[in-house]
Amino acid sequence: MNISDKSDIYGLAGHPLGHSFSPAYFNRMFAEKDIAARYELFDIPSAEDFLPLVQSTERLKGLNVTIPYKESVISYLDAMTDRARMAGAVNCVAVRRDADGKLRLTGDNTDIEGCRESLRPLLLDCGWIATPDGTLHDKEGNAPRYPALILGTGGGAKGVAVAMAELGFKALLISRSESKGDLTYSDLDPESVWRAPVIINATPAGMAPVTLAAPPFPFQYLRGAAGTAPRQAAFDLIYNPDPTLFMRICAAHGLATMSGLRMLHLQADASWRFWNEETMPSLP
Repeated sequence: MNISDKSDIYGLAGHPLGHSFSPAYFNRMFAEKDIAARYELFDIPSAEDFLPLVQSTERLKGLNVTIPYKESVISYLDAMTDRARMAGAVNCVAVRRDADGKLRLTGDNTDIEGCRESLRPLLLDCGWIATPDGTLHDKEGNAPRYPALILGTGGGAKGVAVAMAELGFKALLISRSESKGDLTYSDLDPESVWRAPVIINATPAGMAPVTLAAPPFPFQYLRGAAGTAPRQAAFDLIYNPDPTLFMRICAAHGLATMSGLRMLHLQADASWRFWNEETMPSLP
């Protein structure tokens, strides 16, 4: 890879960023494909620093956006994809400049694709069956009857909810606060947890460096492989550490588990395609 002052720049904006594997992933890809670009971390202490970052970084072509700015950056965008608008959250921003130098920022949500295509093989392994339209049914041909439980209500959780809908599942967002989400953790009873086909951690609880943490979820109500098929599954958007404490507890209760590492790779690939205008919506 030929890195120079004229190399394109991509990066990750959020706070904190010490856990990120994205620079290694993208810079390895740039080296393997001999792309004159580099990927950097942009740790910004507030959402108000987002636009100054974009304005001051020459040759910036694209950003991934992570906790806690997936929703707040929307106010700085000129356009959004339909899927980002549906989620109400953005994790990928393409940066363009007009001939007169005016910035044009377009947002996408590649978390949706990454989550959907990570969950699909996990759920197939648990006994769900794919249909021609991309949704999943049980072996009797029934659509999922009970909602998935998404722990968290932030931008990541909203992308997951869209991904679950595309797989044919209803979803409930679980929050610590009564003013957010569909239910609080204290609302979860044995039946709602037992019936849930998949439990998804979309909170930062358990992320490095504070790895001995997990959401306040009533794990004792999980059924795992007990009862009727399909087997219950647990998915954690966190990829560092792998496995997380959430995953280890769920596995101990018999659930099939998966970390967010595959999702990271899938959404990164989707981000690259978006930055290179393969799915770019037209600007107004």
